[in-house]
Amino acid sequence: MTIRTWLLGCSLSTAVAVPAAQLPPQRDVPVQPRTGTSRISGVVMTTDETAQPVRRAIVSLTPLHAGGSPLGYHAITDDEGRFSFSSLLEGRYDISAARPSFVTIPFGSTKPRRTASPLVIERGEYVENVRLLLAKGAVVAGTVRDDTGEPIAGLDVRVELRAGAGSTIATARTDDLGTYRIFGLAAGEYVVSTRPSSPSRAELTVPTDAQVDTALRELQARRGRGGGPDPRTAVTNIMSGSAPASVVRADFVRVFHPSAFVRTEAAPVVVGAGEERSNVDITVRMMTTAAVSGQILDTGGRTPSDIEVWITKAGSSGLSASERTVMRADGTFRLVRVMPGRYLVAARAISPELYKASLASTTGGPTPSGSCASAAEEVLVSGSDVSGISLRLRPCLRLNGRVVFTESGALKPPSLSAARVMLEGESTSGVPTFVPPRAPGLVTADGRFTLGEFGDLLPGVFRLKLDVPGVDPGRGWTLESATAAGRDILDAPLEITSASPPVIEVVFTFTDKRAALSGSLETASRRQAHEYMVIAFPTNRDWWKTPFRRVRTARPDLKGQYVMPDLPPGEYYLAALTDLAPDDLRDSDFLGSIASSGIRVTIGVGEQKTQNIQIKAPTR
Repeated sequence: MTIRTWLLGCSLSTAVAVPAAQLPPQRDVPVQPRTGTSRISGVVMTTDETAQPVRRAIVSLTPLHAGGSPLGYHAITDDEGRFSFSSLLEGRYDISAARPSFVTIPFGSTKPRRTASPLVIERGEYVENVRLLLAKGAVVAGTVRDDTGEPIAGLDVRVELRAGAGSTIATARTDDLGTYRIFGLAAGEYVVSTRPSSPSRAELTVPTDAQVDTALRELQARRGRGGGPDPRTAVTNIMSGSAPASVVRADFVRVFHPSAFVRTEAAPVVVGAGEERSNVDITVRMMTTAAVSGQILDTGGRTPSDIEVWITKAGSSGLSASERTVMRADGTFRLVRVMPGRYLVAARAISPELYKASLASTTGGPTPSGSCASAAEEVLVSGSDVSGISLRLRPCLRLNGRVVFTESGALKPPSLSAARVMLEGESTSGVPTFVPPRAPGLVTADGRFTLGEFGDLLPGVFRLKLDVPGVDPGRGWTLESATAAGRDILDAPLEITSASPPVIEVVFTFTDKRAALSGSLETASRRQAHEYMVIAFPTNRDWWKTPFRRVRTARPDLKGQYVMPDLPPGEYYLAALTDLAPDDLRDSDFLGSIASSGIRVTIGVGEQKTQNIQIKAPTR
């Protein structure tokens, strides 16, 4: 009480006179997120035929606007599956529910792996009866064994969707009995695989039955004669490859259920919601490998130490084979442990000065003439050795580009000091494509860039992506085109062959005349507008392929409003569907099936098009 009385009685001048050293340290005051007056409440239910509430589910509400909590808001459902949020700001939110062993259904949809609908609330609004769905997860279980039937512990088992690019959905590790169990899977069709680790980076040799019989006969003969060389010599000769008979080279590779080495030959695993599939077993075996050998021609006096050899398999993003390549003084090379498949074998030779520059990812100036040469050849490996490959070096391929802004005077072009150009392989083409494992290309202040100056641009099928900080979809500048050899490579990938010119010119063009398609969706059934997905796709069927920049989707909000920003100018079909899987957008047959019922819409350069959609009730 005495202290409080003294503080209250202290004059302003007395407080100011206190030395700074005696003042308590100042601490940063945390910025509290703003609070609003809006509320949300709803329920989490299962997707069963007889829906049941889900208790103890975690509901997450993430603001899609500025000013909200950066960590979002979270609530746990009660015994009736109900949840609520209060003191919310107006704006757009992403809302979802999750619980272990269940599969999250995006808001506005009835199936997993769909696009979620945003939840939009106004100031002071109370949005109630928000319904979130969870599907019971399926289970896949089995045992991993070797070819003798023995279980293998400690292997990672992967589950992937059978359709699509094969991205991993879930993983599990086998226990001491070789068994695994993966839960929480959505209903669908999957492939299951595992890949044992090789015991070493060295080449494994497995003698044939005939070779083993020969070694045994030799050992028996030596025992009959008595004495002689070490009886292990015959076996050692065979395993080292020095015996006259050939040896079979093998390695552990990825194996798909039940024992396939190729993904397309895997037995599909189909599960329904909540279903448990057991006995999804995998038999791990070693696979015969091959050696790929050849000669590098026209080395220009370069020593083998200046030459690198690469090998890339079709469908992969790129693989350096230096650790399994044998280079000889006469310019010949030999790649070992090569699995069956379609490959690109390539070599490059660069000067020591350019090699040092490549480590720094910049040359600091133009590349000296003759300092870089490369060669590439496609090879089909089917388990037998491939020899006689000739890699004839020629000047390295280069891709020169520039970034252009077509100004209307409304916006100032952004700075290119942090812009980057990225090269990605088009794996769906099936063409072996090497993607250099280097940092993205730098763009100079005047908008110019170069790729491939270090001999890492080889024949293949690519996508070029340009990242310019400050250029966001739906506002500001938008990428209008990227032209190379008279083609827009935004609508089709860039294909480089051995016959391509040494230098390829690319021009990225940005515009501030942004086109957009928006409107409202009106339904005449019990379904709400946010349960539909609006899809726009071009009337030109040649553009129904990757990279799909003209195939767009948008889910309407609770008020039925949808928007597709930065839609490239052209003619489109517009449709509204109640169920749309991501793979449907890559299916030309599917797009063709809905084209006849779509609305034709034409978008001009910089046009802000409004197109309302009305779903009519079916006639009887």
